[in-house]
Amino acid sequence: MIYATKITRDFYVTCAALYEFKDKLYTNEFQQFLSGNLKILDYSEEVKQYQFVFIAVPPENRNHDKWRKYFSRKKGILYHNLKLDFEQFQKANTTEAYQMQAELYLQSITEIPTLRGMKKVHFDTEKFYEDTQKLFLEKGWLKPENQLI
Repeated sequence: MIYATKITRDFYVTCAALYEFKDKLYTNEFQQFLSGNLKILDYSEEVKQYQFVFIAVPPENRNHDKWRKYFSRKKGILYHNLKLDFEQFQKANTTEAYQMQAELYLQSITEIPTLRGMKKVHFDTEKFYEDTQKLFLEKGWLKPENQLI
């Protein structure tokens, strides 16, 4: 297993994955790119950090079945873990790996209003999604036909 970690003020992107995926998971690049182009406070005064974890483990690996998806009001941190399609990711080339990660990250944004603890929190999900999607498209991490909204 590999666990990549680097904390920034606004965005934290990491992974829990098989070591064989170390050259396909671009968590530091995603984190630096997001942090260099977006500010989480533009979307919410209450959310101080968005922590996202890409999970890339075989389906029989049950260690990551309990995904963290909630907002900690005390810490101001929004936690969200989602699994990549293991078989597809295993076969993916570099471009496809970026696209899969960008698509999953965008999917996570659409789920923010439904996360535990977010019911009374103002978060401009639509603007965050649009801004992130635009950046991913400009960077080439997302194909125009793969837009979710």
